[in-house]
Amino acid sequence: GVRDFYDNIWFGVLVPPARPHSSISQRNLDLNDVLQRTDTTERFTSLGLEIAGGSSEHFSNLINADIERLSRLVKAVNIRTSP
Repeated sequence: GVRDFYDNIWFGVLVPPARPHSSISQRNLDLNDVLQRTDTTERFTSLGLEIAGGSSEHFSNLINADIERLSRLVKAVNIRTSP
């Protein structure tokens, strides 16, 4: 392990940025409805997963925060790609 390092894995649905906001909002509502169904929560729980759901703005913030945090980590430990 790495001292003082915590990470989590998340899953989400992404759409092209050119999609109309109304379309994104409706898909988000539909997905959140599915995530609240008993059969969905039971299945995810049986796989050891936690369901979060939420707004598309919240998910976008999560992605951006992970990019920022992990970019700092890559720079701090000088990770490079192989040639």
